[in-house]
Amino acid sequence: MNAPSGGLGGIAVLSRNLWRGLARRGDVELLAVVAAGELAPELVALIAEAPAASVVALGGRSARASEGSGSRRLLRRFIENELPVPNRLRSVPIDVLHRLDHTAPPRRAPFASVTTICDSIAFDEPPRGTSLRHRVLLKCEQRMLALSHRADAVAAISETTARRLVQHVPSLAGRVDVVFIGTELPALAPQATAADSEPYFLHVGALVERKNPGGLLHAFAQFIARNGAVAHLVCAGPYRTAPAVAARIHVLARQLNIDSLVRIPDNVSDAALAELYRGCQALVYPSFDEGFGLPLVEALATGTPCVSSDISACREAAGTLGIYVDPHSPDSIAAGMERARDPAHRRRIAEGGPVWAQQFSIARMAENYVQIYGQAVARRQLANASVRRGLDAPA
Repeated sequence: MNAPSGGLGGIAVLSRNLWRGLARRGDVELLAVVAAGELAPELVALIAEAPAASVVALGGRSARASEGSGSRRLLRRFIENELPVPNRLRSVPIDVLHRLDHTAPPRRAPFASVTTICDSIAFDEPPRGTSLRHRVLLKCEQRMLALSHRADAVAAISETTARRLVQHVPSLAGRVDVVFIGTELPALAPQATAADSEPYFLHVGALVERKNPGGLLHAFAQFIARNGAVAHLVCAGPYRTAPAVAARIHVLARQLNIDSLVRIPDNVSDAALAELYRGCQALVYPSFDEGFGLPLVEALATGTPCVSSDISACREAAGTLGIYVDPHSPDSIAAGMERARDPAHRRRIAEGGPVWAQQFSIARMAENYVQIYGQAVARRQLANASVRRGLDAPA
């Protein structure tokens, strides 16, 4: 459960929302496994939402994340995959270990294990010019995903992710459950935006290359060229831990002469994010690839239009309510932004968006995982009984 302070990435949001959903049930005893060292205040507050929860610290690293430490964390997880369960964890009476960071269960685990896969992007062919270091890290990630078959139960956050995972790891065929990420932001009921607020389009999530920063900024520049400086572009995400990504956004914005219209707010809280969704002209989400697309659900929950890449994962998130565009075409994205301002479309989303988003609740996600935990425990008990019978059999 190691989450950086400030804006959270997708896996951290999943971890946070699942913890909250399980904490509210009252029929699950929770234990948080964290890295030894200083914990971010947000993580401390989250763990405290389950007052009876226990905490186990492993290793000697700080829980705070940074862009530069990403490769070291990935290599450390890869090494952990090949080791037995740490003694500290063996001494804790747990029934299920649930890992959400694409790390496969350690070898010879005495308890049931569940792993959640958020995407299979590591299996994609890296773009030309990818460094050798990054290619090695991708191989480590692929290895960890392949080892997910060790788990007693495997979940994926979308049908798209489940299907692609099985394509690359055939041994998981018939074993992957789909559990959508549940969402909950403060005061998500739609409300009118103040008349004097500045119009803006919104992107949520760090604009790394697969999120298509070039397409988004070129499309926004085209929108401004056609309509004048009538709106800003707000990019909200975990930029505190990814300053280089924020810097690249500003460089491209300056090249396109729109830097004065592009804003990257610092440390967006849940409440602030809810207000950003509610007040924007549209969420613009032109990713090349996604495991699901939770910001689309969150935007629709506030009755806000979505301009999204026409890819299967995003269609799972937004259904028939999304405005789908070609992520490779800034013209297509800009046209989608124009359509999102149509009053008739906005009324349709204001009415239908919150209804659609109800199926992606934290409570439903937690209920699905509790069922998976029970199945995983039953499988582990059968496996352990089989091993004991083999040991007791006469030579």
